[in-house]
Amino acid sequence: MLCAETARPGEYAVAMVFLPTRRQLAERCRKLLERTVETEGCEVLGWRKVPTVSSGLGTLAKSTEPVVNQLFIGRGSIAQSRFEQKLYVIRRIVEKAAAGWKTDCSQFYITSISSRIIVYKGLLTGTQLPEYYPDLLHPALKSAFALLHQRFSTNTLPSWNLAQPF
Repeated sequence: MLCAETARPGEYAVAMVFLPTRRQLAERCRKLLERTVETEGCEVLGWRKVPTVSSGLGTLAKSTEPVVNQLFIGRGSIAQSRFEQKLYVIRRIVEKAAAGWKTDCSQFYITSISSRIIVYKGLLTGTQLPEYYPDLLHPALKSAFALLHQRFSTNTLPSWNLAQPF
């Protein structure tokens, strides 16, 4: 088992996940993701509820706000050179499986799954991003760079999974 003190870059990944607010459905989504990770030769290291501050959200954003979690994934038996590719495969398998469910799981969305990148996104304005995600202001957060992208959609209804910025 990988632990925080010995974790080296490339040995683990972080999946940033939007989960449904309905507890049973959220648990079903978690189990699907965990099962797929293990079936594909990686290991589930654990879940973390991402702290969020929703007091500044607008009415639509607040009414459709998902639960934000991170899943930590160990490389397991996967070669380091193929880890990112395997993470993409895991994401696609999970997305296709959930899309086939007869229940509405539109709040379930993987914003990123990578050993190199974590994507924080939401139905927010660019200035709301660090207010909504206190992680981004934490002094222990270190990054070689950060990129903020924001755009305004003109042909789709706003939703958390389609949201910018990230």
